[in-house]
Amino acid sequence: MNILHASGNLGGDMEIAYTKGGTAIGTVSMAVTHGFGDKQKTMWVKCKLFGKQAESLTPYLTKGSKPAFVGRFYIDEWTGDDGIKRTTPTLEVMDVDLPRREGPAVGKQHHGFKNEATNNDGSYKEAVVEDDIPF
Repeated sequence: MNILHASGNLGGDMEIAYTKGGTAIGTVSMAVTHGFGDKQKTMWVKCKLFGKQAESLTPYLTKGSKPAFVGRFYIDEWTGDDGIKRTTPTLEVMDVDLPRREGPAVGKQHHGFKNEATNNDGSYKEAVVEDDIPF
């Protein structure tokens, strides 16, 4: 099995489709850049997520976001309508790491939730963690 660790920019929002059995399949394209200087190249990798993982991560996997994926890598071979054989690098995602987003105040980090960590006088409130991210 070929395991790939990849990170890059998503080229669009993740799209969800469902099998006849009701299983969710999320698909999104990721631009992965490698090399340095004038030898730098970018390739597009089709990333697939399945089931609850696909459904729960849809709001976070949007155009321009920069997740890191770990999954099974393979080359998908198919024939186009014009009869020409084509290939698509594909990653069946097993694990996702979402980057932290920068909060409204410089140097403060949050995970996409409203930052209410300080009182009006600038002092810190007691931390209450309500993490509803599904992983």
